[in-house]
Amino acid sequence: MKKYDLNSLESLATLWVAADGLPQQLEFEEKLRPLIETNKRFSREYLFEQNIINGRILSIFFIPTSEAYKKYGESVTIMKFVEIEEIRRNFNLKNNTNGFVKALGFLNIGTEKEDIEIIFQTRDILSIEHR
Repeated sequence: MKKYDLNSLESLATLWVAADGLPQQLEFEEKLRPLIETNKRFSREYLFEQNIINGRILSIFFIPTSEAYKKYGESVTIMKFVEIEEIRRNFNLKNNTNGFVKALGFLNIGTEKEDIEIIFQTRDILSIEHR
């Protein structure tokens, strides 16, 4: 049987999904809230580097219960970040910042893959896959 670290973002996210409709889901949600507020795993400059500098398409997975999760679902695919002047300056200065990013991409739900504007905070990111 797999053991879960109840202080781990990944474990709590997995347990929240698994507890769908059960009373324990609220408990996991409460434990996720402060972890989202302090999450600094992925900076805006890291996203810029992967997408703009390295030319990668990004699949971004959101933390369950985060604002981005509520708005976009479990994940989005980012084709290109936009409004990146400040992020580019910080990247060149080797500064890492967290906060809002704006991108063009699509939702990973349903079969329609229409480009939309996606705005989210880096603190809402659980994980990223590169293509």
